[in-house]
Amino acid sequence: MLRITHYFLVPILVIPLLTWAQIPDTQCLRCHSQSNLAKTMNGKTTSLYVNVDSLKASVHGEFRCLSCHLDLARENQYPHLLPPKPVDCASCHSAEGQEMAVSSHWHLTQADRTDAMTCASCHGDHVIKPAAGSDSPTNRRNIGKLCLACHADQEVVIGSGVKVSAYERSVHGLEVFVKGDTVAANCVDCHGNHKVLPANNPASPVYKHTVPQTCGQCHKEARINYLNSIHGQAMTKGILEAPVCTDCHGEHTIQTPDSSLSSISPSNVPKTCGHCHENVILTEKYGIASERFSTYQSSYHGVANQYGRTVVANCASCHGFHEILPPSDPASTVHPANLAATCGHCHPDASANFAKGKMHVQATLQNSPGVFFVRRFYYLFIGGLMVLFILYMILDYSGFIRRRRERRSSK
Repeated sequence: MLRITHYFLVPILVIPLLTWAQIPDTQCLRCHSQSNLAKTMNGKTTSLYVNVDSLKASVHGEFRCLSCHLDLARENQYPHLLPPKPVDCASCHSAEGQEMAVSSHWHLTQADRTDAMTCASCHGDHVIKPAAGSDSPTNRRNIGKLCLACHADQEVVIGSGVKVSAYERSVHGLEVFVKGDTVAANCVDCHGNHKVLPANNPASPVYKHTVPQTCGQCHKEARINYLNSIHGQAMTKGILEAPVCTDCHGEHTIQTPDSSLSSISPSNVPKTCGHCHENVILTEKYGIASERFSTYQSSYHGVANQYGRTVVANCASCHGFHEILPPSDPASTVHPANLAATCGHCHPDASANFAKGKMHVQATLQNSPGVFFVRRFYYLFIGGLMVLFILYMILDYSGFIRRRRERRSSK
């Protein structure tokens, strides 16, 4: 009896499916092939027009309308009575759907934000083209424009004043937008595609401690050298203040080192390093030498650098850049045994005695008595000369006034 009941239920379940399966796409296109078909909701007008030729040329060209609009298939009415629900792309693209479900874009959708991103926002709806095609919005050459359509005016960090649109003028952006390079880093290379997460999420590829890994996808040697450095070792230990690639190079504003706009150009390197090494809070917290920037500026090299001499030694000239090691490390360029060779890059005749002078000198009696007394002498000497010159001018002017009065009185 139970088996007979099952056979009896099969037609009841199958007949509705056969009914909507019988409805051809031509029925849908009777309305949706009209170019002026549109709807207005909450003051926003949305076109309901479907270009048949473009639809057939898309990656879903062989699909039927109801293959995607499953809610209308279940409604089983022609024409449909209820407005269609958003298409659930994850019903076919499950892996991408799982990534999208935890992304920042999807969270905006759940919050009913009008500017929320959906699959169609990036891929299109009825005219989806393969990413390999040059006319696809998700092609590597077009990804930048696609993301900037929404994010152009957004600040990289709230309050920083740096807009995401700065990427267009960066070394990566120029390669993409001007040269059409498909290898240069674009938005998805750094942020991901479907699983876009905020930068403060440890799972994000732009989370601070993940940045070296992300940049290292292209800059492999730089990543290896950085991880061996004192900065990389500190980062590996979980020290959030340790600098990573973006702290020195920037994020969306990355320029080539020879550009005056670059934070790592010869003229800007001292300021970039000084952000941390002149920071009293950081130097006291981690017990590292303080006033590195100010003492460099007061040196011959620092003064020349301030006057635009880009060939003069800066922080990177002596300490290196990616593989910076502490002076106590025998492999460090500023280890006492290596200083002569380091100075020799600019001063070919530099000997061991040449490199014995102290760097980053703080002119105190305890730290450097020689420099302390020389500076004090010149402060007093130059100050005394100025006082004498002023006294001389006062006396000379007083004599001039006195002689002038005498001449007048004699007349």
